[in-house]
Amino acid sequence: MVHAHTYWLPASVMNALMPWLPDSKGRMFMWTYPIPELVEAKHPIEFEVPRLEPALRRKRRKLRDHPQPPPQDQHFQPWEKTDLVSTAFLSFNVLTMQSPKARSFRDLLRKYQKSRIPPAYEHLIDYNFVMASPAWHDRAAWAELETEQAQYGDLVIMDEMEEDDSKRMPENGDFGKSYRTWQTLIERAEDGRGRKALWYYKTDDDAYTIMPNLLNHLLSLDYREPTFTGSTLGCSYRPHMYFQGLGYALSYPLIKSLVEAKLTFPHTVGYEDHLTGAWMLSLPPHPKWKHVDPAKIPERKGVDNFLNYLPPSPEPLSGLIRADTYGKSVSWFWWWVSKTETTITVHGMKTVEEWVQAWQYFEKLWLTPTWVGQRARTPYEWQPPEWIQPFAEPGLPNTLNISTHWEKFHSRPSKHNQTHGYRQHPPHDSYPGVGHELGLP
Repeated sequence: MVHAHTYWLPASVMNALMPWLPDSKGRMFMWTYPIPELVEAKHPIEFEVPRLEPALRRKRRKLRDHPQPPPQDQHFQPWEKTDLVSTAFLSFNVLTMQSPKARSFRDLLRKYQKSRIPPAYEHLIDYNFVMASPAWHDRAAWAELETEQAQYGDLVIMDEMEEDDSKRMPENGDFGKSYRTWQTLIERAEDGRGRKALWYYKTDDDAYTIMPNLLNHLLSLDYREPTFTGSTLGCSYRPHMYFQGLGYALSYPLIKSLVEAKLTFPHTVGYEDHLTGAWMLSLPPHPKWKHVDPAKIPERKGVDNFLNYLPPSPEPLSGLIRADTYGKSVSWFWWWVSKTETTITVHGMKTVEEWVQAWQYFEKLWLTPTWVGQRARTPYEWQPPEWIQPFAEPGLPNTLNISTHWEKFHSRPSKHNQTHGYRQHPPHDSYPGVGHELGLP
């Protein structure tokens, strides 16, 4: 495998040039012709889709340890840390790195990203923080990660079991990290270190996702089909080919097809959201075309006119379904785009203070309409559909009793509850998901 450090050009220069470099036949690199590995790959609908399962746990695995099968009796000592191994509805993957700033964002996300999901259904979401692996013999780095993993159990270390440092994936997200993330998640799900999921979502640690809105959006789509969903709002010179990297989701069959194709390194280098969109133009033909007259098979479009090509959904040749959330996933600092109760993800908060400001905004927005005629179109608490309810984990509450907190919130005089333009919340001990240690209101 060839890795980024093989090249002498700076990363920023490589990122800018790679999509536009011609190959030996004069074709523009990657964008203007199908990727052979994908065209010849197994089609997504030919993969068996995992079934959603009740919660199943095992004793927490240490980093770089081989996985152990989960016990059948599911009895653990009270002090034992456990990990879920059952199939999840959503694999929620945050790309991060090993640094004090990134750790601060991880702690924020751990505390507040789950606050609107009833405890009985939390096991349906597999929360992962994905990062590159430190050097095999870097004891200090591994010790720090081991401590964090022992406490939370949500770190996914790429090339975790690789002892040869020359084969480790570099930290730069545009040098193959996105594709390696999907490879790692599927490898872990199949060897027992991780979980399978019906949906795989990618975002960054400087983003905040309103989880009920994301879940409800995914529930409106078919995870059994090759489905790709995200936002095109703000896309640059390839406006219709990709979704913004701040947050997009792929169904299990689509992820499985991409991973099984085993893309070579040159086809995984470049702006990761642009690359993901480019892969979609090279998906294999739908099996229904196998026994059809070749003259009647739709031609592959978008590879030669991607600048003005608007992909249909479903795409005639591959059957790919694209679901554009558009203004529901945006940058936090795009003041010209309304952030409402239907927003799924906001992105770009580069400091803890900015992240907290975004979180507070949505806390207030969900509890208090901000203009005349506005209604809360999304319940503060996620309300699973009937077919999900049988998977509730026994012994855990299936509601957050939000109405009680809503009444406490509104019972306070508004003039005495203004902090930096946002109304204060109820006491920490009576409000779900709020902690003292981060110093938040």
